[in-house]
Amino acid sequence: MLRQLMDKFKSKYASAAPELLDYYVHTYEATLRTTMHDDRNPEYAESKQNSDIGKKAFVELKDKSFF
Repeated sequence: MLRQLMDKFKSKYASAAPELLDYYVHTYEATLRTTMHDDRNPEYAESKQNSDIGKKAFVELKDKSFF
């Protein structure tokens, strides 16, 4: 949901602030997806139960020029 919001923000304001095109939306989705799959897997579920992994998510605009 947050990624969609950031994509809409970028497309809506790109004409007014062209420097937004120099940024991309970076999220924590892949790590969260992996954590959810591990959580459902009985082999890993016990060790992930009290873990902080996947409890904090973020969405950010990152400058493309650094990569």
